[in-house]
Amino acid sequence: VEEEEVKLTWTDQFRQALSVNGGEDTESATCVDLTMHYISITWKILAATVPPTHIGNGWATFLFSLALVGITTGIIGDIATVFSCIVGMDNEIAGIFLVALGTSLPDTFASILAIKGDESADNAVGNVTGSNAVNVFLGLGMPWLAATIYWAGVWDDKYTGTVAKPGVCRDIATCTPSDNYARYQWLAKYQGVTGSDYDERPWDYQLLTRYAKDDKAIQDTASMLPEYGGAGGFVVVGGKLGFNTFLFCVLCIAAFSLLTLNGCQIGAKAAGGQQGNKIIAGIFFCLWATFIIVGSYNVSCDNCLNFLK
Repeated sequence: VEEEEVKLTWTDQFRQALSVNGGEDTESATCVDLTMHYISITWKILAATVPPTHIGNGWATFLFSLALVGITTGIIGDIATVFSCIVGMDNEIAGIFLVALGTSLPDTFASILAIKGDESADNAVGNVTGSNAVNVFLGLGMPWLAATIYWAGVWDDKYTGTVAKPGVCRDIATCTPSDNYARYQWLAKYQGVTGSDYDERPWDYQLLTRYAKDDKAIQDTASMLPEYGGAGGFVVVGGKLGFNTFLFCVLCIAAFSLLTLNGCQIGAKAAGGQQGNKIIAGIFFCLWATFIIVGSYNVSCDNCLNFLK
């Protein structure tokens, strides 16, 4: 009987998704249960489309879930971008607040379930650190690797086809989209017209060299530009990334120090009873709020807090 209950079918999954509390103990459902059910019913139905775990030894569930997470993350990102545009919020503030919050809530709920199901918080901490590792190493690493390979091919004359010849499209004044469209767009975005005044340069050029104090510093900072003898390539303008990363690391050290002092355990003995649990939770919430407030202020004051320039 237990084996049959484990092997749910797609019909069973949709039946649970459409029922309050998954169809169990519906008579004692509270107003909160009913409210949360109708708020999240769209996501429940979407999750019910995932193949049951007994199909393909769980691989179908795993792969389909990964694809669904990617699609959902993209939708959340687009919604956050549109919302920030409507309310006049800076895109970078929306990124560290709305997008980060929307994409991290599933990890938060997973950590809550892990804490409730285990005697310690080890799995919860492992889930959070593992998620951050995936976000940093794969979420940043793989797109940057793909972009690096692509732009290396664009700027390598041996692999740009018969249209591009050595020396072609290294100055936008003598380059046209028909010569090499990718190079033309790159030059228009990062270099502009060779020898033009600073104020006439593209915005990304000004952003890239904004902290350079003289012409030599500008050439050193923008050394990848063909104008300064560079070979082009994939460009990532750091902007406020350095300060946000530093702030995140400092707050992470504070958070893990607190976990270490508590013995990485959840319970009255480690956290000081019910009142102590609330204090610990409040401290962690304040750490997150500190990152949002300080990061948003740094964006609004045009990176004025960045001492890593």
